[in-house]
Amino acid sequence: MKLSVAFTVAAILAPVYSLPIKRAIDPALVPDFGHAAGVNPTGTGDCDGAVNDASGKPIKVPCACPPDRNSFIQALDANVAAGKAVNNPSVKVTFPTDNSKESQITRINAALVTLQNLNGPGKGCPASSTTLLAQQKAIADGTAPPAPPSAPPVPAPAAPAAAPAPPASAGGVDPALVPDLGFQSGLNPTGTGDCDGAVNGADGKPIKIPCACPPDRDTFIKSLNANVAAGKAVNNPSVAVTFPTDNSKDSQLARIQAALVTLQNLNGPGKGCPAVSTTLLAQQKAIAAGNAAPAPVPAPAPANQAATVTGGVDPALVPDLGFQSGLNPTGTGDCDGAVNGADGKPIKIPCACPPDRDAFIKSLNANVAAGKAVNNPSVAVTFPTGNSKEDQLGRIQAALVTLQNLNGPGKGCPAVSTTLLAQQKAISEGTAAPAPAPAPAPAPAPVPAPVPAAPASGNAGGVDPALVPDLGFTAGLNPTGTGDCDGAVNGADGKPIKIPCACPPDRDTFIKSLNANVAAGKAVNNPSVAVTFPTGNSKNDQLGRIQAALVTLQNLNGPGKGCPAVSTTLLAQQKAISEGTAPPVAAPAPAPAPAPAPAPAPPASGNAGGVDPALVPDLGFTAGLNPTGTGDCDGAVNGADGKPIKIPCACPPDRDTFIKALNANVAAGKAVNNPSVGVSFPTDNSKQSKLARIEASLVTLQNLNGPGKGCPAVSTTLQAQQKQIAAQ
Repeated sequence: MKLSVAFTVAAILAPVYSLPIKRAIDPALVPDFGHAAGVNPTGTGDCDGAVNDASGKPIKVPCACPPDRNSFIQALDANVAAGKAVNNPSVKVTFPTDNSKESQITRINAALVTLQNLNGPGKGCPASSTTLLAQQKAIADGTAPPAPPSAPPVPAPAAPAAAPAPPASAGGVDPALVPDLGFQSGLNPTGTGDCDGAVNGADGKPIKIPCACPPDRDTFIKSLNANVAAGKAVNNPSVAVTFPTDNSKDSQLARIQAALVTLQNLNGPGKGCPAVSTTLLAQQKAIAAGNAAPAPVPAPAPANQAATVTGGVDPALVPDLGFQSGLNPTGTGDCDGAVNGADGKPIKIPCACPPDRDAFIKSLNANVAAGKAVNNPSVAVTFPTGNSKEDQLGRIQAALVTLQNLNGPGKGCPAVSTTLLAQQKAISEGTAAPAPAPAPAPAPAPVPAPVPAAPASGNAGGVDPALVPDLGFTAGLNPTGTGDCDGAVNGADGKPIKIPCACPPDRDTFIKSLNANVAAGKAVNNPSVAVTFPTGNSKNDQLGRIQAALVTLQNLNGPGKGCPAVSTTLLAQQKAISEGTAPPVAAPAPAPAPAPAPAPAPPASGNAGGVDPALVPDLGFTAGLNPTGTGDCDGAVNGADGKPIKIPCACPPDRDTFIKALNANVAAGKAVNNPSVGVSFPTDNSKQSKLARIEASLVTLQNLNGPGKGCPAVSTTLQAQQKQIAAQ
């Protein structure tokens, strides 16, 4: 009996000695990060990390990393109490309290796991935002201080010392002392949100910056004032801000520094405008070198030139955009532009560009009335009405500014969606029509000429399904797990071009859209493109129907937003008809009424759902291994470089979730989230049945959240199992 009691007590106490973990961790044992957040913000959300790269420069990390010590200890405490990462439960967390090398390394590991999973599985701060890996290596190598527990916590990093300067004002800065930013926003917008900056790059061209940068002076001074009053960047509290008011070199430099910190943290830690959107760095250099004008206060920024016209522009003077939207949509939202690139092919532009003339004149009118771009107020707009070269160029410029800022600062249509630049060049070189203002545009916006096709035989909608070309392909083939699947056409490498897994649409949906377009005489989702559907058997009629099908396909969800042509065999059919190699003169064969049959698979052994878990292949891998801090983790399969292929940290799913999804698919006889793919789950032990079960698992895995949206095969060992079974 004594032996029994002793054994029981020992059994109870054993875990206590083998896992000396406290539920409320001792902060003195928590490793210090060794680095502060918000160092040298780039203005794009990135800051210097604690570790240098191969070039000797700091690796960039999110400016909010690492977190403050109190928040971190709270997260670590929760993980230790749970025995796992709360935000990534497949990863265990222990926090031993003794002084052995193993325990010190385990505490570092607990800190790393907590750091990298702060906001979700694999979503947190990278290890390079701290010195934890260096500490871990030093402990492992025996070069860390001998045997004591991790150093007592260093107090939360103090704000970096301010640049030496006389005491700052306590807020309410004198605007006359605020450095001028030396540049205005919205210069030469590209149409993608970028504009020219104040500084040239190595190629001699202006570095691109966000079109909203720099901010207007009033907004900037308001932010600077708040920072000076707080003694730190309000949006990045670890960075101190001072604003001395005397004229010494140090004080002038400190004011430039305060301006830079304010600029780069306008909207959050490291989120603001880059320094190259201003001349502040040049001013800083000039002051440091003693080349700046002696201690003057920068002159206030000049006000925008007033417009010469107050609005109500004469439409006859508005330059014609010279192009229509929606030409040759690619199916990804892009269409041909008005200008060819270096390869002689049209530069791609958004399919909604350029806008129709009425909408454009309305925006131009508003800008001229305001004397500035309403959506980008730092850019002046004038609309002179004379016939001089300067006046004509002024009108072109007003049109370009309006075009490129239609929806916001630098957000509009690119110049290459029009012939405005060519008109501008012709006027400048004197090759345009002599001296008069641009010819009046027709009152109504010109209706684009219909796509050449034989006239429709009176069909105003309600197309005959027997005449609708077959798309010749099925959606959802070989999903990659990232939303892409094989298309109907091979690329130059002989492999299928990847397409969205939802493409092409099912036949009923497609005919419904085609019917609406034919009834309207145009693409309902892209009205500038005409649609006809001739019903005869001539070559032109057949080609007209193919063209109507392509336009419908590529504009299913909006102008240029649909499915690419390579998700079908329509282009091959078009070519065959053109070359006379298609079946002679017959209309395209009627498409089969039912949707394409599911991919062949071995017949299921009567199992209509409720799969036997014992027959479900093991996924062979666990989620959340070695998170990078960006949402990626190691997968189950190595790449060509011998390193694990990266996968989403949430992959593969846990077994219960997976079996539940598999069960639903087997019961339905198809992938519930991708119905064009059949699923069977035979229950015997033949090679074919085992392979079919692997296939059912792969289909389920890759379509967990939608067609082609799930976990990649390399997050499991299923393909290795498949290969092994096939080789038996």
